[in-house]
Amino acid sequence: MSAIPKESELIRRTSQKLYFFLLKAFGLERVDVVSETCFRLKEEPCSVSIAVVEGHDSRALIRFEAGVAGGVLLDNELQRRLLALNRQERGCGAFALDSRFNVVATYVAPGATLDFGEMRYVLGSLCDLVGRNAQRIVEEFGGYRIGEGSEDDFWEDDEPGDLV
Repeated sequence: MSAIPKESELIRRTSQKLYFFLLKAFGLERVDVVSETCFRLKEEPCSVSIAVVEGHDSRALIRFEAGVAGGVLLDNELQRRLLALNRQERGCGAFALDSRFNVVATYVAPGATLDFGEMRYVLGSLCDLVGRNAQRIVEEFGGYRIGEGSEDDFWEDDEPGDLV
């Protein structure tokens, strides 16, 4: 999934609503505007990219992506571990690998019905998921924890990466 051109009225309205929610919750100094449909939020213990994307049925979806670990040893054991963590975790969010093979935590919410409380819940749950698991993943599979001075590597192309 990639960011949607600004021609779509639904995408534009959803992006504006999301930006308003982010400003209300976190203030101007913590919200970076990457594009008209993509925002970046520095929230301890993680950085979150939030993009409005088009779903398969042309509905607006909001994709949250938090960096967990980069430079990890990519093998079958890591993939099995991420699947096991996804089964164990009961909150929102799931672990995945992005196109640069970073471990990320993701969540997709319907854009039309997202309200302020749900957005706060999703961001809190996603950052909690990262906080509980990032160090263990780095200890077991090497690499570095995203959020410890490595944001430039993780966000090198600004938009969230495609998932593999």
